[in-house]
Amino acid sequence: MKASSLILISSAMLLAACSNEPDAPHKDPKYALPALISDGMVLQRDTELNIWGFASQGSEVTVSLNGSAASGVTDSTGKWRVTLPKQDAGGPYDLAIKYNRPHKVDSLWYNYADTVRDVMIGEVWLCSGQSNMELPIRRVYWKYPGVIENSANDNIRYYQVTKTPYFKNPLDTLIGSPKWQKACPENIREFSAIAYFYAKDLHEKLNVPVGMIVSAVGGSPAEAWISEERLKEFKPYYDDLQRCKDDNYVNNIKKADREAEQKWYDNYQNIDLGVKEDWKNPATDLKKWKTVNVPCRIADTKIKFKSGVVWFERKIKVTAEQAAKKAMLIMGVIVDSDIIYINGTQVGTTGYQYPPRRYDIPDGVLHEGENTIAVRMISNGSNGGFVADKDYIIDFSGDTLDISGKWSFKLGAEGVPPKETTFFQYKPAGLYNAMIAPLLGYNFKGMMWYQGESNVERYEEYYFLMQTLISDWRNRFGFDFPVMIVQLPLFLEQEKDPSNGGWANMREIQKRIADDTPNTYCVCTIDLGEWNDIHPLAKQPVAERISLMAQKNVYGKNVVAQGPVANHVSVFGNTVSITFDNIGGGLVSRDNKPLRGFALCGEDGKYFWADAVISGNEVKVSSKKVKNPIAVRYAWADNPGSLNFYNKDGLPAMPFSMIE
Repeated sequence: MKASSLILISSAMLLAACSNEPDAPHKDPKYALPALISDGMVLQRDTELNIWGFASQGSEVTVSLNGSAASGVTDSTGKWRVTLPKQDAGGPYDLAIKYNRPHKVDSLWYNYADTVRDVMIGEVWLCSGQSNMELPIRRVYWKYPGVIENSANDNIRYYQVTKTPYFKNPLDTLIGSPKWQKACPENIREFSAIAYFYAKDLHEKLNVPVGMIVSAVGGSPAEAWISEERLKEFKPYYDDLQRCKDDNYVNNIKKADREAEQKWYDNYQNIDLGVKEDWKNPATDLKKWKTVNVPCRIADTKIKFKSGVVWFERKIKVTAEQAAKKAMLIMGVIVDSDIIYINGTQVGTTGYQYPPRRYDIPDGVLHEGENTIAVRMISNGSNGGFVADKDYIIDFSGDTLDISGKWSFKLGAEGVPPKETTFFQYKPAGLYNAMIAPLLGYNFKGMMWYQGESNVERYEEYYFLMQTLISDWRNRFGFDFPVMIVQLPLFLEQEKDPSNGGWANMREIQKRIADDTPNTYCVCTIDLGEWNDIHPLAKQPVAERISLMAQKNVYGKNVVAQGPVANHVSVFGNTVSITFDNIGGGLVSRDNKPLRGFALCGEDGKYFWADAVISGNEVKVSSKKVKNPIAVRYAWADNPGSLNFYNKDGLPAMPFSMIE
């Protein structure tokens, strides 16, 4: 909302209003629109549109958009709401709001007007969940050359809900004042990667404006997104919420956590030999340091400690040509935090374990000849270190120097692990109250949900939590919107033998939720994970698979939206025959090699790897170790490894575990 004006019948009335009424509308904070209803917004096409706001009690409000208008009156709380008729896709338009209110003193009426500019009509999607939903373009841009430079598009709009909890009650308005943003190189780095790639794909397919409302918080469990009323069905979470309503309880814990964290880091700053002796200095004598091959874990260095600081240093040779180029230090992923120096100059720091370490090296820091890289690694526990199977290089504008291999290392300090922090953004109902309740009334087409990592250890409960969440939101938004659930991809190290990990069970629960809930769909991403990263970089194909599912089930397009889904198992002697839905153009081994990831078990319940072959529209599975099979599994593990079972449309088969 940028434009506002006071329209009075006469200048005499203006003087009277300003002199006799201290709460005249142009000064009255009650005259406000929610942050969602603001310049650049996207409204949902082909549905009645809810517009609401706040004004002084007794005001009459008229809202106009693209030749349509609707009127209403503020209620006793000062809130008003009107419903505009359906609109076709298009824009940009102005949304005009006029307030007509009686003067307190002389009973005259005067008007106050707001204008929301650059309004588009198109498709609006709500995007929620945890870190993989909110993960921004800046964390993956190098995987998609040109994604930032070529992002300018006025028809793609983005709205990021402020990430914060609130416990006392559902809020009417969002905390903070987030704004709608257009897709462009200046903005897109902070856009959710999945939301942006989805919007881009949907816009290309439908040729209408697309607006993405992202309300997601990294690490958040499902219970944080459920209303207090529905949490009564989950007493431990409901009781936890009641405790969080006590400001003293919350503030005292936050204060204690801050003080403990600061004390922990200050202690290491004070006792770290590397700080005291200035080990970042290239002149540091490394003769008495030990060596280890990077990437490595601290455990690989034979240092035994519960928590501490370890320094790693390496000398590298740089040519004059390389030193003259723009350069980036790429140090994989480091657990837990790091400060990195080159030739004594700090080039980057990250305070927690997940982000890829990609640090621009300032001009003049590198020079021809020998250069020194020093890494101050702070580890909360003995599992710290450099994550394997990541790049450890210096990128000289396309010319790369491998810096993995032999590094020198030395213990700087050791101590006890830090006190466990209470993350209140993960507490029950807090995110619903602050990040979903204020959106109620805004019209959108559907919702995508990427979450579950934080509930993996409670996967059995997750089915009921998500059934509750979906029905809760649908009831409060007032319609049974479609829900796209992103099934968790592979993660963690691959087991040698068939296993039964929590991630496999969670994927099955996510599928069951979709199967048992009308207008809810499960998007398979099993092949898009990384064993060593809970935040895989392959965000564009995830978005495109969500788009396929929406095109088919929401927009009615004739597309193949997912890969093979097992629907029936039959046993013939020592062979199991499986039939599938969604075979598309046919079943295929993507690399023309024997199918991988199938396992059989007999009456003893022990699974063995099995041979699997495609036979028409079926897969036949057998194993010399299982003479009388009773059950079959596919891709059933935290990390089932490299899979090759797809349909000819390029979509992977969904993991399953079935009994005859």
